[in-house]
Amino acid sequence: MQHKGLRATLATLALAGGLLATGWAVAEVTTPSGKMLANTCSGCHGTDGVSHGPTIPTIAGQPEEYFIYVMRKYHTGDAPGSVMNRVGEGYTDAEIRAMAEYYAAVDYVPAQQDYDTDLARRGAELHEQSCASCHTANGTVGEDDLPIIAGQWAPHLRYTLVDYLQFGRPFTEGKRSQFMEIAQGYSTEEILENIDALVHFYVSQQDPELFE
Repeated sequence: MQHKGLRATLATLALAGGLLATGWAVAEVTTPSGKMLANTCSGCHGTDGVSHGPTIPTIAGQPEEYFIYVMRKYHTGDAPGSVMNRVGEGYTDAEIRAMAEYYAAVDYVPAQQDYDTDLARRGAELHEQSCASCHTANGTVGEDDLPIIAGQWAPHLRYTLVDYLQFGRPFTEGKRSQFMEIAQGYSTEEILENIDALVHFYVSQQDPELFE
């Protein structure tokens, strides 16, 4: 009986060795490509992250560091969101990094939308006074944990700026205090008017020659 058991064990080991030799081993788990993972985002954020929905931001072309930082906050539940905090918790850190790398390599496309030229010029002044030190090149450049904001959809920009003032965004950490310092000295009505002007300015960056 012992000999039969030994022969069975040896046969099993031989079979396993044969499978390994012929490539039938269990495949190592690998992280899907960023492009493949991005397919799950396209339903809301558009193909390759170029949004066609006015309340949803374009994520194409955004800096890797910014994408990773925000997605990690959604993953841990530290960022507010009716959808993204549920979506974010399903990704691993490696998957988030893969998506960040993919989207950072895709060209950013400004949303084509109407804007008021006079408000945009007022917004340009406000941007230069209060925003340009961080959001360089009229907000057209994303750096580190700062996103591209020029050319985003107006409703999204307006909602985000108001959200900073009312609730803050946990994933901005120290940046909200900077934003609140800028807002000091203005009435609520003035703040909303300034936000509207800034939104029109950033939207107008689809036509950057307006401010050349």
